[in-house]
Amino acid sequence: MGTLERRAKQRAQRLAKMTAEEQAQYRAWRQSHTPGPPEAREARKQQRKQNAEIRARGAAHARSEPSAEMRALLDRITDLKAMQKELTKQTEQMVEDGREECEIFR
Repeated sequence: MGTLERRAKQRAQRLAKMTAEEQAQYRAWRQSHTPGPPEAREARKQQRKQNAEIRARGAAHARSEPSAEMRALLDRITDLKAMQKELTKQTEQMVEDGREECEIFR
């Protein structure tokens, strides 16, 4: 058994003996102490910070109520979809009846 295998086995035994809290602390430590040059570690740290900020802003935005203007636009979209549905229904009926003109265009 080589050194890497022996150390992996020892690490697995150590992890198995840890409580859930200790395991969480160990995972956090491992994430913050990744190998590599200092610049790469700092870049990953900044990326994690930016990701957390974006998630926080997204969550705050998702919880906010739409503005009056946005509500009016959403209502208009709903009305237009209803109108589209009605036009489609009339057009299909017109084709079935063999008519050349739809009532909505008169």
